Amino acid sequence: MNSPRARRPQRDNGLIAAIGLLIFVGMIVIYTISPALNYGNIDNSDPNYFVYRHVLNLFLGGIAFYFGSKLPIEWWKKMLPVMVGVVVVSTVLLLFPQTSITAGGATRWVNLGFFSFQPSEVIKLTALVYTAFFLSNRSDDELNSSLSGLMPIGVLLLVAGLLVVVLQRDLSTMIVITLMVSGMLYFRGVSTKLLAIVSGVLLLLGVLAVVLFPYRTSRFTAFVNAGECDGQSECYQLDQSLTAIGSGGAFGVGIGRSEQVYGYLPEAENDSVFAIYGEIFGFTGTVALVALFGYLLWRLLVIAENQQSITGRLFAAGITIWLASHVLINVGAMTGLMPLTGITLPFLSYGGSSLIMILCVLGIAYQLSSSANTRSLR
Repeated sequence: MNSPRARRPQRDNGLIAAIGLLIFVGMIVIYTISPALNYGNIDNSDPNYFVYRHVLNLFLGGIAFYFGSKLPIEWWKKMLPVMVGVVVVSTVLLLFPQTSITAGGATRWVNLGFFSFQPSEVIKLTALVYTAFFLSNRSDDELNSSLSGLMPIGVLLLVAGLLVVVLQRDLSTMIVITLMVSGMLYFRGVSTKLLAIVSGVLLLLGVLAVVLFPYRTSRFTAFVNAGECDGQSECYQLDQSLTAIGSGGAFGVGIGRSEQVYGYLPEAENDSVFAIYGEIFGFTGTVALVALFGYLLWRLLVIAENQQSITGRLFAAGITIWLASHVLINVGAMTGLMPLTGITLPFLSYGGSSLIMILCVLGIAYQLSSSANTRSLR
């Protein structure tokens, strides 16, 4: 006999567990390094200043996660014009010193006084939504007949490249967008031949993006000559990162005992937070963190594989590659396996725009994990 009360669709609680654990780890790291980061801040002497800001970002991210988990997928299609409008307006605001923030020679933040954000994060979401609906609304013949079928995707990547790589000088974000879109093409079943051509063109554009900007060329040269370059100049950040990770030993120096966070390691709270984590928790903790990220990505991949609709499959695949790119690029750069580039480590880095947007898309993935949307949940 069926229950009179309708059964609620089951969702992937393993995904929630992984997200919760990563949020907890991130809170520990930010709490540990907050006093050092705030040292000498004449505007606010509270040692927990960065903790409070991080909690606020988590709160806003929680709201974004909630709405992402509740709003139907088709709603995002209706919001595409709004997202494009936000990208256009925020890009214009970047052109004016009064409404933008420049740091490290790059203008990537819009400053509205009461809050600031990175337009590149909105561009990621826009690229995800547009690509998912575009590919799901095209037949296999339309996508595989010739390159012309993929022309709108090419235009998307070209515009994103101009906005992100040229205007904002943010190559790492463009790499994430490129990998995400390319991965969605693969999941959609685009032919190997077309994927090879697209990959070749993107690789050529990537080389040009490095060659045409001297500071990127310098970073790449430092990566290639890591064993020979001067640790006090172009290899300074990598040298300090490896020092931090090596100092952690097997089990770490312990919470509150990091030395590299006191001005030695640049961007300790953002790009270099993995190195600080390695110093605090050591090799054992680092392996556990990578395993936790691996579990999260595995759950996302399972959700993608089990989707009933093409649109849902593409959304979940794009979200998986989005997060995987952040983790691989950040960890690879901090361990010397990839050239240094500025990108956050999800949940651990201090950065509101990235954290909020990642929680938003994970909310979408959580909705897609519902038994109403999937064939089966393993």
